[in-house]
Amino acid sequence: MNKKKTEKVVLAKRTRRIILLIVWLAAFIPLFFILFMLNQARPGIPSYEELASPPDKQASIIYTSDGKEMGRFWSVNRKSVDYNRISPYVISALIATEDERFYKHAGVDAEGIGRALSKAALGQDGGGASTISQQLAKLLYTASDTMNGGVARNKWGRLKQKFGENILAVRLETHYTKEEIITMYLNNFDFLFNAVGISSASQVYFNKRPEDLKMEEAAMLVGMCKNPGMFNPLKFQYKDYDDDEDGRRQYELDSTRAYNRRNTVLHQWYKNSKKGNESLLVKIDEAQYDSLKNLPIEVDYQIVDHKEGLAPHFREILRKELTDRFKETNDDGTYKYQKADGTPYNIYRDGLRIYTTIDSRMQTYAEHAVQEHMESTLQEQFDKNNAKNKRPPFGNEIDEEQIAAIMNRAVKASDRYYRLNQAGASEAEIDKSFNTPVKMKVFSYKGDFDTIMTPMDSIKYYKSILQAGVMSMDPKTGFVKAWVGGPNFNHFAFDHVKQAKRQVGSTIKPFVYAAAISLGKIDPCKAYIDMEYCIDVPVSATRDESWCPQTGTKNTGDLITTKSALAGSLNNITVAIMKDMGALAGPTTMNKMLKEVGINLRIEDVVPAMCLGPMDVSLYNMVGAQSTFANKGVYIKPIYVMRVEDRNGNVIIDLEYDIREAMPEELAYTMINMMKGAVNGAPNIHQNNKYYATSSSLRSSQPWGGIKYPTAGKTGTTNGASDGWFMGLTPELVTGVWVGADDKDIHFRSYPWGQGARMALPIYGYYMQQVYKDKSINLSTKDFEAPPNYDMSKFNCTIEEVGPEL
Repeated sequence: MNKKKTEKVVLAKRTRRIILLIVWLAAFIPLFFILFMLNQARPGIPSYEELASPPDKQASIIYTSDGKEMGRFWSVNRKSVDYNRISPYVISALIATEDERFYKHAGVDAEGIGRALSKAALGQDGGGASTISQQLAKLLYTASDTMNGGVARNKWGRLKQKFGENILAVRLETHYTKEEIITMYLNNFDFLFNAVGISSASQVYFNKRPEDLKMEEAAMLVGMCKNPGMFNPLKFQYKDYDDDEDGRRQYELDSTRAYNRRNTVLHQWYKNSKKGNESLLVKIDEAQYDSLKNLPIEVDYQIVDHKEGLAPHFREILRKELTDRFKETNDDGTYKYQKADGTPYNIYRDGLRIYTTIDSRMQTYAEHAVQEHMESTLQEQFDKNNAKNKRPPFGNEIDEEQIAAIMNRAVKASDRYYRLNQAGASEAEIDKSFNTPVKMKVFSYKGDFDTIMTPMDSIKYYKSILQAGVMSMDPKTGFVKAWVGGPNFNHFAFDHVKQAKRQVGSTIKPFVYAAAISLGKIDPCKAYIDMEYCIDVPVSATRDESWCPQTGTKNTGDLITTKSALAGSLNNITVAIMKDMGALAGPTTMNKMLKEVGINLRIEDVVPAMCLGPMDVSLYNMVGAQSTFANKGVYIKPIYVMRVEDRNGNVIIDLEYDIREAMPEELAYTMINMMKGAVNGAPNIHQNNKYYATSSSLRSSQPWGGIKYPTAGKTGTTNGASDGWFMGLTPELVTGVWVGADDKDIHFRSYPWGQGARMALPIYGYYMQQVYKDKSINLSTKDFEAPPNYDMSKFNCTIEEVGPEL
């Protein structure tokens, strides 16, 4: 084909396209008018009134007491920012690339549409014709289109939506300023990877605030507005790890498309700057363009997830409680916490501000303390100890049948079982799946690692991991300062502060002693013989049975004062004190006192054996109860929500107190002084000043020791070494620590490590070392304040004083 003939063919094709364009426009104009009129009243298009307060679904933000953001509740991770908090680089790059006549049109750019259509008719790429206003209309309108259920699936439906978007674009221009439109667009665009809006995108991709973005960073984000999936600098590889339903994801930088697209944005920015486009807040010259386009793509990716951030177990408890609270109704059926339209608040989309009592510094120290003790010492000791068992990690006291039952319950509670069961797999197929080795990533305190094992073995492995809970609160205000519900929320979501209830062991003893003092049965200097004690327990109206617990003491026959007995946590002396109170009066008095400090027991727990702590109590309740001693006998229910505000700053939930006088101030102070003996030591005058102290390592040179300030304490250890506790009390901070495996049948074989002083106390020590070291916290180092005219001589025991009391 010669050149002249080729030119004729090209001219003929171009002529046909122009004729088709004219015909198409002739049909399009009346069709546009008809669809415009039909769409005016279409329910999917927001009205002017709705646009006055757009449904900007925002995350609810949780704040610490020291003003740090500790996490968010969101269905869409969006955080809106004002126009003046968006980098002018972003705004300039966006206008230059997406809508260079942004300030000249009224929502629809006729010049742009004409250019696009004419070039399309000529077989050329005319670029996109959508204005920023139209793109915003698409974001606001299409996703919530009630007629089509979102983005239309066919050309006719999409055409109708397109007309709806154009109408909404005009409405937006009528109702909002240009600055408001561009702000709404940038606040609503989804940049992927849990980054909706320019604020979230700046955080996720660059770990910056939107006002701090550099030119090249702004250009990259604006480039993503064309197609965030195609021009995203990151790509993720998903691995099907067994311990995570959604797999674990690792990202790699895949910047070729992002690099080219960013440079396209920079070129458009430079071209518009060169033309003198007055819409640009910032212009770039040729030298800047040449320099910027050669820069590599660099990101500082931040994982944004509900699980990330401080105190994830606490935030999950908070999420559940607020969700339930917002469902509460009044007698007339209205919601107790409702918006102006009568609907309840939604923590995922109403942009609430939740102010908590958690201190970010103390929380960080508490989390690190758990990690430090578990990683450096305890888990390794636990593994060595349990390796000697017949069927590790289970204790030797349970048989194969019991172990099978425990494992079967764990299997049926797993995500894997649920997925297979829902898919219709038979029990045989499920059993095969659980006993087939697979690749997986598993948790360890020294870091997650890849391995190959059967899912059944992984369940057994996770049961061998020790758990921990820590809660710290100000006894004078009730404000919870730190809350560690477990070692790693990704692997262990169960909360060991408020959800879990475990045997409290010897941490209950201060209340036994307090009840006995309140009845006038003992004082700090009363002495008991070190021997076995039995209590006659009524089992019917005419018959008693003798309860003689094995307390693990040596029964030396020596005299031991009560202050020494509490310092040494001697079980047999505690039984003797309960015996002195009476088989009925003792449990009744103690139960009444426990109710006053927030611990409500079952009826079957109110028996003489309660003096040794067999009842299950949460760490949350135990810390609240023991704080009464440090707060001069006044109980305050632990508080962790200061207030909740709506997005306009109106208070929805305010500070709420549950406070009462639970015991006389003098009694509380007496118990504080007796509990100091556990830390400082309590010499017993009847045994040549033999030293009793379960918590003295806090004062020692141990890695967790060196705590020299006034501290009262109480360890707790349960039967079989299943649970280790420590309660540490100072005038301004009461902290409780619990450690144990999730299953009580998995525990230390022996007590050197399987006791509260080794399992839990070191975590308290590591925590308080950092709290005292941090001068910004300014924790008082003063001693507990004595009540007016308090007689301290009651602690100065002599042989003459205690002898006649035997």
